[in-house]
Order: sequence, then C-alpha cells, then structure tokens
Amino acid sequence: MIVPQRSVQQGAKGHFVWVVTKEGTADYRPVTVGEWQENNWFISEGLSAGDQVVVDGSLTLRPGAQVKIKPLSAQPPVSVNQAGTKTSQTSSPKKDK
Repeated sequence: MIVPQRSVQQGAKGHFVWVVTKEGTADYRPVTVGEWQENNWFISEGLSAGDQVVVDGSLTLRPGAQVKIKPLSAQPPVSVNQAGTKTSQTSSPKKDK
C-alpha cells in the first residue's frame, strides 16, 4: 500500500494512521512502514486496499469521531470531518510487467 507521507504519524508505540470506518468514523490503526517514495510511504502491514486514511488535520481526531467524505478533483477520494480533517484512499503500488 502507498499512502501520503503526511498521513503517517509516530507515537510511543510506533507508526500509525487514522482510518475512516464504514460507519464514517475515525479509527486509530497501527502500521508498519517501509520505503519512502517522493511524498509517500509504502505501508507493509496494517492497511488493506480501499482503506481511507486521514491526510490532513489528524491532530484533532479521536477514536469514533465522525468524518464526512469530500472528493477532490484529480485526487483520490478525500474525507473531511467537522475540524477540516482530510482523508485519502490508499492504493497499491503499480507492478511492472
């Protein structure tokens, strides 16, 4: 999985991201990071294809906080909560043939 670098945070127990649940709420998710590519991190564990992660404003989140999807043009789907927190959908790295 590849996510924007700014969506990955580091706490006392390691790296983590905020994920938007099917119910539209924020969920804390520990992740294992790999290589850095431009402005993105490869995530080797902790996320699945299609997970939506918070990109901006995650400092205001707490588990269960309500978020609202707001797509940006020419960008992956993005969510914004009442505090203006943006999220982005993760994608898998492209494979060369």
